[in-house]
Amino acid sequence: MIKNREHFKQELQQVSDDILEELYEYKKYLQYKLKSTSLETAYASEAVLGKDWNSLEEEQAWQDL
Repeated sequence: MIKNREHFKQELQQVSDDILEELYEYKKYLQYKLKSTSLETAYASEAVLGKDWNSLEEEQAWQDL
């Protein structure tokens, strides 16, 4: 189990170059996956929230801003 970043750095020092390359690629994949998931959630929410945002009541409430 990784306890903290320093512990992880120590573990990385013991990894062979070929495994290090795989770890790096996996890290990039995870970052892409997390970013994609966040964007997908935002896009999915937009349609639902748009029903409330695009109402006459909302336009009136925000007209002074």
